Amino acid sequence: MVRIEASVQLVDDPVSAPPTWASAFYDIENGRLTVCRPVDEPSWAHILNAILHQLMPGATGSEISKLTLGVRPLMAMTVDDAHRQLTDAGVPYLDTSRATADTAGLASQELDELGAGDEQADEGQADGSAATGEDVEPGADASREHTGEPSREEDRTKRGGKRTGPGRHDPDSGGTRPRKKARPEYKEQWDRRLLSYVRRKQDDASRRTEGRSASTEHNQAVEALARMAVCAYEKARGRNAQQMPQTHPGHDIVSHDPLSDEERLIEVKGVDGEWKQMGVGLTKTQFSNAQDYGDHYWLYVVEFALDPEHARIHAIRNPAMQVSSFMFDGNWREAATDESPDPTKRFVPGARIHHENAGTGEILDVVVRGSTKVLTVQFEGRKQAWRNVALNLRQIRILEDGNDDGNS
Repeated sequence: MVRIEASVQLVDDPVSAPPTWASAFYDIENGRLTVCRPVDEPSWAHILNAILHQLMPGATGSEISKLTLGVRPLMAMTVDDAHRQLTDAGVPYLDTSRATADTAGLASQELDELGAGDEQADEGQADGSAATGEDVEPGADASREHTGEPSREEDRTKRGGKRTGPGRHDPDSGGTRPRKKARPEYKEQWDRRLLSYVRRKQDDASRRTEGRSASTEHNQAVEALARMAVCAYEKARGRNAQQMPQTHPGHDIVSHDPLSDEERLIEVKGVDGEWKQMGVGLTKTQFSNAQDYGDHYWLYVVEFALDPEHARIHAIRNPAMQVSSFMFDGNWREAATDESPDPTKRFVPGARIHHENAGTGEILDVVVRGSTKVLTVQFEGRKQAWRNVALNLRQIRILEDGNDDGNS
């Protein structure tokens, strides 16, 4: 507890507030005193504005103000009443324990789409599912339990297995379902970024295991059909495509334009289905080639490669130079180098030391003999330097700022 008394000089008259006691915390390490400040009702508007501006840097001031006005009434309610009002408004229940358990890293195989939860939260759909496809975000079933809505299977049964898109009439519900809301500007900025994540270099055993798993008939069929689709794509555009051997390290196809004499080195990546944000991978050699060849190197991603009639090709020029960020997720903890502190590294020529028997001195020379460091020290009050002083951390310590009081 600290006693605070504030005073101010108004013209010639000093004005003081009555002294008051306040709770405080003193950080000994940083020498900082933090005093608790009471938060009254008018303060929350400023606090919420500051928090929301940090969370949504691209949002306008008017958008932040609307959110603040929407949140403040909830803070005056009990938890149960606030949950009930959010449920009535169609906001899904957030199961924090389950969301934490289901969180996956960028390089995780279980990861479907980065940021998918943000999109689905904005859509405000009545059934809590995504606008396209059959996938439901983690915690969607928990949302139904909270709101009392039917489960996904019950919902399909009631509809006879049919799904209705946003903005379409639902005969079972007797109304028109809401259309998808416009995506906020700050989230559109996230979408425009070109993010790339990386994986740690594996040892030989892991690489061989990965190679065997990747050499399945399914993956070979995807690759073969993707190559064929790219060759047809190039031919339709007047270019001659030549496939390289399957084991070629840097690229799969060399395409030549006879009119412009342009040559494309194409790396083909086939996807059995939609190309989602989980992405396709380039090996270290392929990415190095992409950097070396620049605009001559192309990445062709073939969606729905196993369905030639509906396959889509995305031709990306110079992919290595278009990346705006390389993402390193939490799995990189495994690649961190464990460097334990070595107290002997500080014993170098010029350092001042204190020897429990000889007193204070300065190191003149350091020689390593096997696993032992041998010092030459000029101790104060002695004419000649001591040689062959074995470094013993129990007897010798480094002095900070030239202090000779034995404190290090």
